[in-house]
Amino acid sequence: MLLHLITDSRFDHSRLLAAVEAASANGVDWIQVRDHHATAQELFDLTTAVIAIARPRGVKVAVNDRVDVALAIGADGVQLGERSLAIDVVRRLASHLRIGASVHDHAGAERAAGADWLMFGHVFETSSHPDAPPRGLDALAAIVRDVSIPVIAIGGITRDSIGSVRRAGASGVAVISAILNAPKPGEATAALRAELDLPG
Repeated sequence: MLLHLITDSRFDHSRLLAAVEAASANGVDWIQVRDHHATAQELFDLTTAVIAIARPRGVKVAVNDRVDVALAIGADGVQLGERSLAIDVVRRLASHLRIGASVHDHAGAERAAGADWLMFGHVFETSSHPDAPPRGLDALAAIVRDVSIPVIAIGGITRDSIGSVRRAGASGVAVISAILNAPKPGEATAALRAELDLPG
């Protein structure tokens, strides 16, 4: 199973980059750089720093929403939301980029035809969306069953919930607080990695 770490703009850059370095050294597969309030230049600078840390360790980097920054920086992929450019447009502009699509229901999954993976959530309760009810494991399993591409679960994922997410058929998980809020992000990443690598 894949492990995606999504950055959080609430963390100052030095702390964030230290966590990115620790995660990159302990089993994360993708870093998704996300900051909806940053200027293009600010996002470019942050992504440059993340790539410098992650890529030598074999970790891929995606930019959330901003296809222009992903292209300018030479990122590995882009994560598109429901208000991003359409997948077919991005595919024409940047056929070499891996494209993820964030979805919340079957209608969103249908609109995401052509993506390389779906990110579905939020599966469990999460501080990122305190007023929205979680979609739950049954909804995750239904999405997995109805699409032919990998589904990454997001939202309130912890080490303890990975087993249930695996049983629902997800191909991986995306986390924020499980790594970034941990006292030791490297150890937290290694624990998640170990749980993801369990058979069955």
